[in-house]
Amino acid sequence: MPGAGLLALHGTAGAIDILLEGLKHPPAMAAVGRAWPHLSGSVLPLLPRLRLVGGEDGKSAATLPDARPALRWWEERRNEGVKRWIAGASMSPLHLADLAGRKGGRAGVDLLDLLALELGRPLGISPGAEQARRRTVLQKVLLLASSGGALALPPGVSGHV
Repeated sequence: MPGAGLLALHGTAGAIDILLEGLKHPPAMAAVGRAWPHLSGSVLPLLPRLRLVGGEDGKSAATLPDARPALRWWEERRNEGVKRWIAGASMSPLHLADLAGRKGGRAGVDLLDLLALELGRPLGISPGAEQARRRTVLQKVLLLASSGGALALPPGVSGHV
């Protein structure tokens, strides 16, 4: 399921239902399992897909994510009135900024993009910025967002994110 990561980042009830459906189909299960922590904040346990014949140590040849914890997670939260989920909580600018300040790599870039979309404007920070600089800019962005102010980008700073 190539879109599992994007569905997890979308975090709506419809996206969650599609991910849960993917957990019923072995070709999609691994991709959904990798994406699930972005949505729920927790890793799905792995179950053996096949047991090695004659293997006394109980090791398996392959594993797939266990769908039961995902189904329980959604059943417990489905009626909470949250429009979008990210890392186990309601998606908000504050939560996104906190996550983006702690995550690097592709996940960090995706979180910065989501925050910019939520705020409706560029953040004025490069996705490749070191974490300390990223946290400083994110604090400023959230302060401005809470006061309704606009972010003024310094000369030479890209407004990409």
